[in-house]
Amino acid sequence: MSQVERALRDEGPSHRCFNAGYSGATTLQLINVLVNKILPVLRPNDTVVFFVPQSDSDVVDREGGYWLKTARHAPIIPVADEKYIAPVVGPQFEQTTQLLELVQAIRLTFRINLVLVASPMRNEEPESAYYARRFTAGTSERVVALRRGLISSVRRYARSSPGLPFIDAAAMLDGHPELFYDDLHLNHEGQDQFAKTFVSALIPRLAGGSRWNQHRFRRRLRKAIQQYKIYDPVRRR
Repeated sequence: MSQVERALRDEGPSHRCFNAGYSGATTLQLINVLVNKILPVLRPNDTVVFFVPQSDSDVVDREGGYWLKTARHAPIIPVADEKYIAPVVGPQFEQTTQLLELVQAIRLTFRINLVLVASPMRNEEPESAYYARRFTAGTSERVVALRRGLISSVRRYARSSPGLPFIDAAAMLDGHPELFYDDLHLNHEGQDQFAKTFVSALIPRLAGGSRWNQHRFRRRLRKAIQQYKIYDPVRRR
């Protein structure tokens, strides 16, 4: 997040960036955060960048799906009622699409500038050396397949939703496993490279982003003028 904020500052007007997610959160849980924590503090021209988390792949193929009855994944904690029934509808990624429809409805209803993002992963074949060390054979195949399926479902939804701002962050890092230190998290080099690439895609989707080229030109011109004044040999004499 800090790298993105610095990259935005270098490219145009200063922006403050806040991370409202948390480790292991699913799309359902982030919708709760969006409605109950983010909407009340949004100001005009603010932008919400909604990453569809890879944590979704931990729940879509399990009983209850996003409404899985565990302390980590349940939308309401604690879930103490033994009669708790998850409102499961359809196969794996149909739930994901339904939740993305809800995100889209929130965007349109509250008129917020929201950018949907497909989260990246270490996209290697399950039999690769990394996954062979990290997971058992059967587990690695399941994990990779679910994460690829999640990314594909987000891409399909974005293509079917004209007007929805979308950034395919998964594609940005596809084929670059060296930028990850594990199966999901970026190393230092990966964080730096991703921040620059992501900001380039984000700028046109920010309020006033289309005018940032003018801002960059004026800023570089001011720097050049300042540098000229400092080192002007006539002025030094």
